[in-house]
Amino acid sequence: MQRGAMAPKGRKEWTSAKAESLEKARVWFGQRMRERREALNVTQADLARAVGVSRKTVNGIEYGHTSPSFPLYIAIVRALKAGKIPFVS
Repeated sequence: MQRGAMAPKGRKEWTSAKAESLEKARVWFGQRMRERREALNVTQADLARAVGVSRKTVNGIEYGHTSPSFPLYIAIVRALKAGKIPFVS
């Protein structure tokens, strides 16, 4: 592809759709995580200690600014006693 040439239209649209979908999933998980944490009367600091990360990391996940790694995701689900891994709403 020549410099300045555009990527094939289909690929660009797919990438954009995928990014939007991942963003929605990240925000959705963070919202559910916060709701569950608050329902259990657990602070961000307490959850952070339980899963081995900083409170800032927990906050970033809850507000959709960052995504947890898969091992951290599992640790959070277990710590919040979710009982199942909530991939979809």
